[in-house]
Amino acid sequence: KETILPTAKRLQELGFTLAASRGTAQYLFERGLFPQVILKIHEGHPNIVDYMRAGKIQFLINTPLGRHSQHSDQGIRIEAVRRKVPYTTTTSAAEAAVEGIAALIQGGVSVRRLPDERV
Repeated sequence: KETILPTAKRLQELGFTLAASRGTAQYLFERGLFPQVILKIHEGHPNIVDYMRAGKIQFLINTPLGRHSQHSDQGIRIEAVRRKVPYTTTTSAAEAAVEGIAALIQGGVSVRRLPDERV
């Protein structure tokens, strides 16, 4: 949980609404963030898959730990792919993705043809 804190802070600073499972949400709340609690798949409905189906998830960070999490991971991953929800399973990938999102929001990204670049 502590490894995701800087990324969660950055997402909130960028204007995203955070959502997390109960334990992660409590951890983030205690550190000044305001996530919405979403149930894990084995906890009932509405859960993360329901939220994806409703179009309420724009970016998903899922670091599966434990018996239930690893079992649920496959269903979450399948739904994320179906719904074209960007999905990461490591905090380092999440950090990189969020920095890319920040650059897009701040207008600091441009596209150039590879032949224009000296590699």
